[in-house]
Amino acid sequence: MMIKAQLSCFYSVVRLIGRAFIPFSFITVLLVIADAHALPVATSSVSAGGEIGGTTNIGSTPGNLSLSYDQQLSGIVNYGGLYYPWSETEIADVSTDIGPGIPLVGSVYTEAHASVSGTHGNIRAQDGASGNVGFYFSVDQVKVPGAPPITLPVYFEAQGQGTVESGYGYYAATVALLSVPGAAWSFKWEGGPHTDAFDHSITVDLQPDHQYYVELGAAVTALGELVAGGTASVAIASIDPIIRLDQAAFDAEHGIDSFPLADYYRIDFSPNVPAAIPEPSTMLLLGSGLIGLAGLWRRFKK
Repeated sequence: MMIKAQLSCFYSVVRLIGRAFIPFSFITVLLVIADAHALPVATSSVSAGGEIGGTTNIGSTPGNLSLSYDQQLSGIVNYGGLYYPWSETEIADVSTDIGPGIPLVGSVYTEAHASVSGTHGNIRAQDGASGNVGFYFSVDQVKVPGAPPITLPVYFEAQGQGTVESGYGYYAATVALLSVPGAAWSFKWEGGPHTDAFDHSITVDLQPDHQYYVELGAAVTALGELVAGGTASVAIASIDPIIRLDQAAFDAEHGIDSFPLADYYRIDFSPNVPAAIPEPSTMLLLGSGLIGLAGLWRRFKK
């Protein structure tokens, strides 16, 4: 029995992992327009499972999630009147993060292992994992500029990777900003060891005081079959987006009429998205200020 002829087995994993997410077999990022003002919270969903132990789903939940699946099975097979031992292992992990901090908002990591050992019999291990994160953002005006622009340039970047490290697995990736021509990137793979990765970006013109929604997800499938003593499959997939105002694009478009966007606009995210991560230079300045305050306090006490 040849593994590469087993395409139908992956569709059973699609049913196995469930229909709670973006279609199981790909990574996706979607940007859609909604009405403005109060932003809903960011949410996560995860699913992991295999043929041995079934599937566990955690539905839409505010905040970060993680889920692990780890099952082993062994037995004896009668082959030609003789008995031979066999074993199989299924391991799958998924984690989501609505941080770590602006402008790095949202990440999903999935990993699946399936292995079989033995010498005789028709034994198969198959499992998978998927997860998604959804959050909202808006470009809000904090001060009125002299000539308010109708739209503002927002930089959107997504990094993703899919890997079959060994054995036979499946992954795919898609990034699409809805209603934005040309903002769609994808890859997919089904077979033996292989790696794809992307780091794509685009600057889009968005309207101030409108809500936008981002959803990202990742998923993998791993398959191990008892062929020539057994196989081990490892599949990994992840995705991580970045969103920020594009000052360079705004300067290029407006020339001498340009102004510092950060003085008049800010990007607000779902209320449970972590705040911005301080840059090293910012932390150095903060540390210097605290040291100065400590010295001033000692002088005051004297």
